[in-house]
Amino acid sequence: MRVLFSLIVLLFLAGFSSLPTREEVTQSSVYLGRTFVTNQPLAYITGLPRFNEVSRYVRRNTRTLFADEVDRRITKLRNNCPGCIGSDRISTPIRIEYIPVGTSFSVIDEYLYDENSLFSSPIHRLIVRDNHGNMAEISELAFKHEIATPNTGKDRITSGILRNLESFSSNDPARLSFCLHDFVEDPPDPAVFISDFQLSAEMTYERHEELCKGGYIFEFKTPEAYLTSTYYFKSWGLYGKWFNYFSPSEAPVPPMPRKPPKPCGPISLSDIKHPNDLGKLCKSGG
Repeated sequence: MRVLFSLIVLLFLAGFSSLPTREEVTQSSVYLGRTFVTNQPLAYITGLPRFNEVSRYVRRNTRTLFADEVDRRITKLRNNCPGCIGSDRISTPIRIEYIPVGTSFSVIDEYLYDENSLFSSPIHRLIVRDNHGNMAEISELAFKHEIATPNTGKDRITSGILRNLESFSSNDPARLSFCLHDFVEDPPDPAVFISDFQLSAEMTYERHEELCKGGYIFEFKTPEAYLTSTYYFKSWGLYGKWFNYFSPSEAPVPPMPRKPPKPCGPISLSDIKHPNDLGKLCKSGG
């Protein structure tokens, strides 16, 4: 029994310390060799570290690059996993790049990503090339739902991101306003985020309480700086809402409170002789 227990421990430690491996696919993907055109906005994550350049903790808790042929990964335009990265798991200048609707992707290769862990199963990944020659990797399951399956619906947040991207139609920096949500207590300074992502050359900010409580105006020199911010802000504790730029004098003004209704006086039903006379009644709520 003791020998069996020791063997299990050795196997566990071996899996715990081993690097992931690239395995051959036993059953090829139905997408291999085919080309698909996107009908929903997506994004690339670029600047990711290689899987063998980071610790196992980082590799298992955030995205890395694995296939030698690629230099990016495909993701949705908005981040559905804000806790999947933090300041302790970033070592390279990660960026988010926009993939517009109408981009074509050809599936040129595939492999199984084996974590070599007792608690994980191999992941079927695809290697794709877009119509600009960019090489990326994506899991087969994600490819199915985000590229191969038609999906024309846009959620409110994605629609807002696309509207803000229109601010980059010229060569001038884009200015966007940001208001922290009221529930954020002791929020971090955006300078921490800018430093962690090495974005000081691509964006600046100013504090503007005139806009709103916890208000900022950000100036972005590149669309990638904006997309990286809106993708990862929540992971840095910056929960809030983006707006098209407005000056402090144009800040949204909360609506004036409604005047309370005047109290109703005595009502005599003898005055109601016709249905049209019902309007004479004093209604609560004004």
